[in-house]
Amino acid sequence: MQKVVEFKRIIQSYPTCYDFGEIYSSLTQDPPHIVVDYTLAYCFLFWSSRLCIPKTSLRDHMVWELHAGGGVGHEKRDKTILMVEDRFYWLRVKGDVVRVVFH
Repeated sequence: MQKVVEFKRIIQSYPTCYDFGEIYSSLTQDPPHIVVDYTLAYCFLFWSSRLCIPKTSLRDHMVWELHAGGGVGHEKRDKTILMVEDRFYWLRVKGDVVRVVFH
């Protein structure tokens, strides 16, 4: 049986993440403090409908996977940025996409 450890790693990284630590902490308090546009679902943090990815190497991996198009072909810069922004959220997404894929 295959375990998906990266999902657990996302949840474990939220509390210490520079980008999301305070937000995650606010939403996990009892009672939770409302943070506009952020929600928790099954311990995962979402901004609007996009999964928040903590500052780990997982960001680079997800960018590269979307850029490579599942092995079919490499997407262009703007399309890669749009695909990442459509699914995930973190501060400085565009800069990270350019750094990971195009430098």
